[in-house]
Amino acid sequence: MNDDVQVWNVANPAAPYLEMTLTGTDSLSVHDVTVDQPHNRLYMSGWGGTEDIWDITNLDIQAPVRLGSFTAGLHTQDVSATQDGRYLACPRELSSNGDVRIFDVSDPANVAMVADLTEPGLGIAATSPSTSKIMGNYLYVAWYQAGLVVFDITDPTNPIMVGNYDTWPGFSYGGIGGGDGDWGVWPFLGQDRVLISDRTTGLYILDTTQVSSSPAAFALWFNPASLVGSFSSTGTAYIVGVSPSPDGMTVNVSSNSQAVPGTSVFIPAGAHNATYSQSTSSVASTTTVTVSASDGTYTATANLKLLPPTPSRVTVSPNPIHGGLSGTGTVTLNAPAAVDIPVALTVVSGSAAIASMPTSVTVTASLTKASWAIQTNALSVPTQVKISASANGTVRYVIFTVSANTPSSLVFSPTSILGGNSTTGTVTFFAPVSADTPVTLAVLAGSSAVASIPPSVTVPQGSSSANFSVVTNQVTAQTTVKISASANGGTKTNTFTVH
Repeated sequence: MNDDVQVWNVANPAAPYLEMTLTGTDSLSVHDVTVDQPHNRLYMSGWGGTEDIWDITNLDIQAPVRLGSFTAGLHTQDVSATQDGRYLACPRELSSNGDVRIFDVSDPANVAMVADLTEPGLGIAATSPSTSKIMGNYLYVAWYQAGLVVFDITDPTNPIMVGNYDTWPGFSYGGIGGGDGDWGVWPFLGQDRVLISDRTTGLYILDTTQVSSSPAAFALWFNPASLVGSFSSTGTAYIVGVSPSPDGMTVNVSSNSQAVPGTSVFIPAGAHNATYSQSTSSVASTTTVTVSASDGTYTATANLKLLPPTPSRVTVSPNPIHGGLSGTGTVTLNAPAAVDIPVALTVVSGSAAIASMPTSVTVTASLTKASWAIQTNALSVPTQVKISASANGTVRYVIFTVSANTPSSLVFSPTSILGGNSTTGTVTFFAPVSADTPVTLAVLAGSSAVASIPPSVTVPQGSSSANFSVVTNQVTAQTTVKISASANGGTKTNTFTVH
């Protein structure tokens, strides 16, 4: 890795010798050197993104002079100059979304970018461009997996794509990547004998005399290209050339599936592409749809993958569920079901808290939700439960708590008594207890009015309540008595009056 460029004297080809060494300014290394002989310029393309401009006038008698440097962008492959020497095309080889930048270098000390040819802007499906060459008013770009791409640069600040020859059809640029595809281009034998070299498919000789800025369907992109049916994707229809003035043009979109309805896309005058919203319908299974965009003569196609609905959320209500009572589980899909969709249900953990639950529930066609009943067991301690709901390869979980079966109420009858008499307390649980359950009783206030109260009362297995008696003392003033009943970590309180 260095920035040195050697200049060799080959006046006598049989005995060349090193004339001088030029040192560039790039942070990594020199990747390519281009000599623009008519304008006595030498361009050093740095892999780190710096382009050095040298004046090599009268090289035999004077040393080169660096006129300026500018940032062309990381991994600039090489440069090619327009015939007047004013503009440079600089392709950048990136791992994805590479581009070709065009710079005005008429003032080497103040270089300005005037155009940027990007893959998303043009509808080019490739990792990046490799190299480029300019001949006359045309810019020829070897654009790896997209093959040869030709631009009309009559106005270098507004390049127009006028032709494409794909040397790598049918291959997935996402799966292979790297330098596969059109590696090099050489147009200098004439427009009717342009050489391009594809590292995978071979050497081509192309006649490019018929390239034109007349509009023609070129490419169709979707973002996202894979989505759940019934959602919309943003489509972009691209053309070669430009949409005609003053009326623009319309591209008709169709597909091989009713799940992707046809539409028309208007491309305004002077534009190279237009975006639109592509609607879709729900599908029963993963479906790859071929979508076509046609101008009536040429057709571009793209695949749109539609996915079936899957669970997006699972809920349980109420949460917590009191042990022994029932709750409701609900699964929600991310789109309406195209057909009835069975959703498998599984208790992943905490099964001791579940008395019964179905193993599946069905989301009816056109709906997004389905619910089921969850019957719990009466518990003495709270238990966390995890349930899964799965359909079409996707699993979602919900975690909820089945609380302990605790007292739900404590009541007294009568609630107002004459001192020396008794009242009956009744403690009730949320659900019948699964085993004999002792309930601790305590006087929290007004103890002077209480002659006797049992320390506890037992709710027998299978029952949800038990009674106990509170005997009172005679009092000189009305007294409020407060009693608590505690079991399984829960407590209820209530009062009665002694007078």
